Amino acid sequence: MNKKLNQKKYNICLTYGTFDMFHYGHFSILLRCKNQCKKLIIGVSTDFYNKNKNKESFQNELQRFNFINALPFVDKVIYENDFKTQWKKDFEKYKADVIFIGDDHKGELDYLIEKGINIIYLNRTKGVSTSDIKDKLKTKKVTFFVQNEWNETEKLFKNINKYNSSRDNFLILAINSKNKGSSQLYDFWNGSKKLDFIFLFKNLDEINKLKEKINSWKKN
Repeated sequence: MNKKLNQKKYNICLTYGTFDMFHYGHFSILLRCKNQCKKLIIGVSTDFYNKNKNKESFQNELQRFNFINALPFVDKVIYENDFKTQWKKDFEKYKADVIFIGDDHKGELDYLIEKGINIIYLNRTKGVSTSDIKDKLKTKKVTFFVQNEWNETEKLFKNINKYNSSRDNFLILAINSKNKGSSQLYDFWNGSKKLDFIFLFKNLDEINKLKEKINSWKKN
């Protein structure tokens, strides 16, 4: 992995997204961005912006922002308020070389390309999306795993793998936020791609609040 991260085609790159209920598809596309640039800047869409697009996120903007900011390969996180005007301004402000975005946006950004902005579309990870995860959350039994220390990784993997043979469960990993920035987050996604959702917590009260929200979500 280190060799890949040392082979950079671009200096500064931008990418944007909601990153709700962070999953392996998110991780994969962000890592592909970072593998091609020295500095990765990520725009996380605000709740107000999502509402204007008639999108409802499971997590609020601060929760999503903090998780992206905790990823060890992310250099800077900003809020995205409107791609029609903001992307060009960000491209110039941060002296970016390229904007990476999922290929589901093909055709929407031609006006930026015409203005000389380098847009590169990346293939989305097949078989995983936030919409699918939300649908599965409503029908599957939720199982929580909690990690307070990175030295618990091996034990957690063994417990998680017991469930991987059965897809009747919705698997959630809660990581203590004091561990943010640890490179071992790579190991989680490379070793446990079947985890449905990973989030950060500061105290057990936040886990209980998430459980309450999940129960409410499943009833709707």
